[in-house]
Amino acid sequence: MTTQFPTTAGRSTVQLTGQDLIGKGTRRLCYEFPGNPAYCIKIPKAKKNGVLQQRREVKYYEKLQRRGISTDLITNYHGCIETSLGTGYVYDAVRDEDGNISRHLELYLREQPEHYLEYLRLLREIEQYLFENQVLFYDLNTWNILCRKTGNDSFEPYIIDGVGDVVAIPVLNLSRALVLQKIRRRWMRFIRKLTKRFDWMSEYRVSH
Repeated sequence: MTTQFPTTAGRSTVQLTGQDLIGKGTRRLCYEFPGNPAYCIKIPKAKKNGVLQQRREVKYYEKLQRRGISTDLITNYHGCIETSLGTGYVYDAVRDEDGNISRHLELYLREQPEHYLEYLRLLREIEQYLFENQVLFYDLNTWNILCRKTGNDSFEPYIIDGVGDVVAIPVLNLSRALVLQKIRRRWMRFIRKLTKRFDWMSEYRVSH
């Protein structure tokens, strides 16, 4: 997912208020970019882990950009900017066709279980993307996936958090075989958790 981010050269500190808040994570808060609804600003919470997570994610996003990896199913990173709440990190905002902020997959699973065939399709699409592009993730869960509504019962998935890796020996990620092995192990763990919650997940088959 890619949009053209306007230059911030000469821009004063971006003022953020509670009215701009559009999402809360364990370690970060997400705000709508004032005057630029196509973007959002993530602010690490005042905890060491939140700052470390953000730095790790930025480093991995920059690596994906250098590799020319498709960002079709992840929110593109555009750089950092100073805000009234501290340094913020700018990403594409995910919005439905009607302009509303897209909702988490978790909420659809809870509130609209009748659309399970669409959820199965989304999961297959995410699996295909991760394996084809060798995109690592360390915390994939249903709260970290947004479903962009494109029709009455159709969606496009976007991974908004948990992209990257935490490794003691980074050189191991230079091996394509080891990266794919890691992706498969973590994807299987994610699928097993969903299978325990939803009977219809018995129809899902990991294809990689």
